[in-house]
Amino acid sequence: MQKNVEELLYNMSSDELDNIKNFRKVTKVKKETYTNIERKMIIKDEYFLKNRKVYISKHSRFADFPEHSHNFLELNYMLSGSVKQIINGNEEILHTGDILLMSKNAVHFVSAPGASDLLINLMFPVENIDFESLESIMHKNNYVFNFLLENMTNKKDSAYIIFRSSKHDVIKHLLDQIIDKYYSNSHFANEIIRLDISILFMELIENVPFEIHKNTYQQKENNLIFKILRMIHEEFRTITLSKLAKEFNYNENYLSNLIKNKTGKSFKEIQTKERLERAKLLIESTDLTIDEIIYEVGWLNKSHFYKKYKEFYGEPLKKSRNKELTM
Repeated sequence: MQKNVEELLYNMSSDELDNIKNFRKVTKVKKETYTNIERKMIIKDEYFLKNRKVYISKHSRFADFPEHSHNFLELNYMLSGSVKQIINGNEEILHTGDILLMSKNAVHFVSAPGASDLLINLMFPVENIDFESLESIMHKNNYVFNFLLENMTNKKDSAYIIFRSSKHDVIKHLLDQIIDKYYSNSHFANEIIRLDISILFMELIENVPFEIHKNTYQQKENNLIFKILRMIHEEFRTITLSKLAKEFNYNENYLSNLIKNKTGKSFKEIQTKERLERAKLLIESTDLTIDEIIYEVGWLNKSHFYKKYKEFYGEPLKKSRNKELTM
């Protein structure tokens, strides 16, 4: 992070000076930034997101922030220190490097951060995420993808996800870059930030451990689905539905229906996609023969493999290999 931006974040804001000067227990929230519906504080998206793809701010220190919700996605990034929040009635503590992603209907209360506790808020409409990029890896973490898609609808989902990303330097680098760009005078800042946020989600989905907090039963199912998808991804060559059922101690029919309901694809479709993607990678990056590649990805029927490859990539496998050889 650039030094001038870091200094700006650590320096006292007017809200923080007001909290200290008036010994506030709760931060004073400007009336124009929220509305009350059924005695519940809802932050106005039109106030923060007018003419912006994303709004970034430092969370005020030295006083609690009252319970509230919002009509946009909110991402909290713990730049330094730690802070306690009550989210949908659950007590959570964020530590340096952690990321909290809340759906647009989540309700949360933030306990007073101390002098060294910097919590950065990123607010953005889910429509600003580049879903074409995310879709390419959705099968590896269908729940997070669906979490984002559900927030494009009017569903009253109040889920949240915590990514424990403190050990992932690439995440810190991306967030530093997003924050630096936000406070720059770049004419293209909005668009660059939008693209960087999409990259951030791809990195989180691909590499960072996370905790899902939703309806207890749904959470159990989603955690199971993620483990299943991870196992298919890692053992795509030999994995079977029977092996999955034995591993997780569930009936095969139940697992088959669960996979279909949660991902929109059958077990076989997901496994086939994994095999085809690995085959394409081997075609593009190795000198293995087609027969060797087919064996390597665990396919038994050669003609069936050729047929599926053409359906998936829109061109015959031989043409694809010839294209690579002429490059």
